[in-house]
Amino acid sequence: MGRRPLKSALVIGAVCAVTGASVAGIATSSAATTATAAKATSTDTRPDDDFGHGGGGRGGHGGGIGGGGGVHSESVRADADGSGFTTTVDDSGTLTAVSGASLTIKEGTATETYDTVKVTAKGTVTLQRNGVTSKLSALKVGDHVRVSTDGTTTRIDATTEAYEKTRAEERAQREEQRDATASWPAA
Repeated sequence: MGRRPLKSALVIGAVCAVTGASVAGIATSSAATTATAAKATSTDTRPDDDFGHGGGGRGGHGGGIGGGGGVHSESVRADADGSGFTTTVDDSGTLTAVSGASLTIKEGTATETYDTVKVTAKGTVTLQRNGVTSKLSALKVGDHVRVSTDGTTTRIDATTEAYEKTRAEERAQREEQRDATASWPAA
């Protein structure tokens, strides 16, 4: 047996140990985190829209009223070339302050706050606001945001309450039209 199986076993053991420590930390920690340059955070308390905001459906974000999707997550993936790992942090919430590339986000639901975090958009920043490619200067206090970052790229999806309401009304109309034109077999 050469050194390669030993090295693989050590790497697997280290990953398991880190994962176990992370799970234990999540299970026992209080609901307080501090965003680092590689973290991004946010919450959302509205029903799901077509962009995945609110309710946590369709890969969305937000606490959703009465539960729903997550307000904070971290995932670790092996780099494509196998040379290391990349941690991606996703956070969802309501924007409470914005100054340049610095965002302050309230994570939680309409009635409970999980955390309030400061996030700095770093690296290559991609931003969509109300479905349109925008710049950081377009963000406004009160926007519902989802920020995803791995330290070298940052993606921000933002919507306004009015935009989400319009999208929900459009979805409801499409569903009514679909139901009205559906041919149901006789019982």
